[in-house]
Amino acid sequence: MTTSAGGRHFHRRSKETVRRTALSRTVNGVEVVRDEPTEAPLRDKDRKPILWTQTRKLLLADGSTIYGCAHCDYVNHNPRSIRPHLRHCKKRPAAPSTATAAPTDLVGELVTSYEKLATDRQEWKERALSAEHQLRMVRIALGATT
Repeated sequence: MTTSAGGRHFHRRSKETVRRTALSRTVNGVEVVRDEPTEAPLRDKDRKPILWTQTRKLLLADGSTIYGCAHCDYVNHNPRSIRPHLRHCKKRPAAPSTATAAPTDLVGELVTSYEKLATDRQEWKERALSAEHQLRMVRIALGATT
């Protein structure tokens, strides 16, 4: 805390760079003990607290609390600074998974995904053809020319 010329006390913001390492679960070298969603200042109809799941409340081993982004390593002491950050963070691609899958697993997933896509495509095609046929029948019944 610092005292100004008028005798008022104010807090000076720390100039330190705060960094969170997602994999090691540390913030500036201090271990993260608990990671939970941040409680919003709003309440729902039943007066229950609303939780911001993308803004994380991080309790550190030294007893301090800091707030962080659920998608990247951005952290800040002010919980309201995380929400504006999310606007930019969502556009970033997701970090690659650390788990390594065997190529055969990936091929199997691709084949399953392709089969589902082909089935969905066939269903949509049948619906579209049926709708076109029904529309043609309506037009004929109304005497409209095609």
